[in-house]
Amino acid sequence: MMNYTLRQLRAFRCIAAHRNITHAAQELGLTQSGLSAMLRELEIDAGEALFERTTRRIDITPAGMVFHALAERVLGEAETLDQEFHEYRTGARGILRLGALPSLSAQMLPRLLTSFRSDHPFVEVELVEGHAGTLFSMVSEGALSIALGTAFARARHLRQETLWRDEIVAAVPMGHNLVGAGPIRWRDLADLDFIAIKDTSSLRKLSDAGFEVAGTRPRMALEVASMATAVAFARSGAGFTILPRSALEMLCLDGLEILHLKEPSLWRDISMITPERLPNQVSIAFRDLVLRERSSRSRID
Repeated sequence: MMNYTLRQLRAFRCIAAHRNITHAAQELGLTQSGLSAMLRELEIDAGEALFERTTRRIDITPAGMVFHALAERVLGEAETLDQEFHEYRTGARGILRLGALPSLSAQMLPRLLTSFRSDHPFVEVELVEGHAGTLFSMVSEGALSIALGTAFARARHLRQETLWRDEIVAAVPMGHNLVGAGPIRWRDLADLDFIAIKDTSSLRKLSDAGFEVAGTRPRMALEVASMATAVAFARSGAGFTILPRSALEMLCLDGLEILHLKEPSLWRDISMITPERLPNQVSIAFRDLVLRERSSRSRID
């Protein structure tokens, strides 16, 4: 098996371009004798004469023409490898494995990812939507690099950073007698039909906590799987629902009024979890973008 080096192949290509050892040596920064020795070694390894030498110039042989085509292919692959691996190391190329709550995917990620991909057009994004428990497990196991959500558990090998606070509000049919009264108490909702998100969601845990702190229980009318479904039933007049404020712009709220809540006022912390050491520069770049977004929100708030 031949063991050609990239240095030999680049020297061969340069000689083929110049058809002159002296000029090729000058371009490569080698001595003429050193380049001639390298060519002799290459021809010994190849088992063929690659150039025909005359007193004034050297011409490439038929075997040299074949070798030249193959050398160009190998050098092209090597240069592609070098370029693409450099892009990977600097964050210009790679895979971003990202997870988020569905509400955050629809509300904040389109803008964030559009901004990110404008600066990193060769980065592939793999997005997983799920509940906090699922996302936590995937980051913990290395299936995701970053997850955005709420109510994450704590783990020593994961870093958790709070991004911002998300107010919990009520959505009631337009014209309801609670509208216009300012912030309403959780106990004021107890006699109304409640359209709840299923009990595996972090939002349901928050709404349950709100009613518990208020010392009351809601009149459960319906349990659904998503905020969009809960809003659709509320719009039909079937009752009220509880929502995070961050999700409002992604939902169709026609026919609904949004009410602030008190006694207690509830917020959820939107957090980012990552491994202590992120796996690549792509993930580091996206994490930095999210933290800049946090700073921007803090200045606005």
